[in-house]
Amino acid sequence: MGEFLKKTAVFWSFLIVLCAFIGNIAWGASEGKGVPPQVQLKLIWIQKFDSVPSNEKSILNKPPEISSGMIPSILETKNKLLFFDEEGKIVKTLEFDSEKFEGAEFSKHRNYVTIRKTVGDIPETEAPIPAIVQVFDKEGNLKYEITEGDTDNTYIVSDKGYCLEISHMDTSFTLYGEIGKEICHKQPIISESNAVYENRFYGMFSSDGGKIIIFATHFPYRGKAKVYFIIYDTAGNELWRKEVVEEFLSEDFEISDLGDRIISSSYKDGEPSVTRADLLDGDGNILKTIPGICGSVKFSSALNSFVFYSGTEINVVNVEGAVTTMNASFDALDTATSTKFIASVGMREKGNNVVLSLFNTNGELLLNRNLGGSKKDLEQLYVNFVEDDVISIQFSNEVRYFRILRK
Repeated sequence: MGEFLKKTAVFWSFLIVLCAFIGNIAWGASEGKGVPPQVQLKLIWIQKFDSVPSNEKSILNKPPEISSGMIPSILETKNKLLFFDEEGKIVKTLEFDSEKFEGAEFSKHRNYVTIRKTVGDIPETEAPIPAIVQVFDKEGNLKYEITEGDTDNTYIVSDKGYCLEISHMDTSFTLYGEIGKEICHKQPIISESNAVYENRFYGMFSSDGGKIIIFATHFPYRGKAKVYFIIYDTAGNELWRKEVVEEFLSEDFEISDLGDRIISSSYKDGEPSVTRADLLDGDGNILKTIPGICGSVKFSSALNSFVFYSGTEINVVNVEGAVTTMNASFDALDTATSTKFIASVGMREKGNNVVLSLFNTNGELLLNRNLGGSKKDLEQLYVNFVEDDVISIQFSNEVRYFRILRK
């Protein structure tokens, strides 16, 4: 009798696991929306990061289905930088001390990357932590170092190898040339009394690397918060500045590939809070203010549009200011676009699974897909289109490539 009960228990355990597995697959097609999928994914390649057994080395070879030159040249994973050739083979790996590595920042087209690493012991006080900043090209060659860095600062590199050091504390920036020589140091916003409640200070290079765009909030104790755009050339000359809005706080900003459109998102605290996006031309003229939009923003070359994502909401704003809105199944951690599709990746709270939501360019949901994964993937979760209908999703230890097929 005891043996019979054991076998029965094993059978029911197996049955429960099987049902959960089947349910998980079904969820991958229609979780949250109840919409049957209109496309399907075909896994065509897995690009592994860690050491690969000799009998699996061929998996690092780019499949013939993916066009040459479409594989990212540099990827960051944990405390490593991986450098690839055009065929997707790892040609160089740089590994850094995990206790000192502070992360990497890539140029827009991944021709250069900067990394920060702390120097010496971390002070017990709240004093700035000294850091060394290194700039590498896409072959993994060290181009130069900034030896007096600061972990509180942000370091942004252009596709020409220039590095922009953003100091959020004193609203200043320092520009370094392609060999690491300091070109200029600027402080665009100076408080008359230094009685500042809050300053926010962000910067980036234009796509061609020829301009520096500063997006900042100046919020004194007395008076109203003001949000600015300030544009410089790479010699440090101020070209123009524009006060975008009063009483709001800056959130994020982006510039189009041609530099003829700039967009910002900002918000004002309250119950409820008020959000807005401001669309400017390349000379700083406000073309349109769009209420109700905030969050992180990217420029999509494929759609010639800006893509905002905040929580589950995704808004695509074209260069004329028209908006298309869609909702993902879970909070969007990254987005990507092609001329055919808009993709969002997030993390399912229960089960810790990576979720892909796929839309057409009209904002209609085509697919929700559960891709597995774990919490550690949150730190390295990215999505990208390498072709119009080939999507890559980066996890913590690999990139998976899928072809999108119409059903």
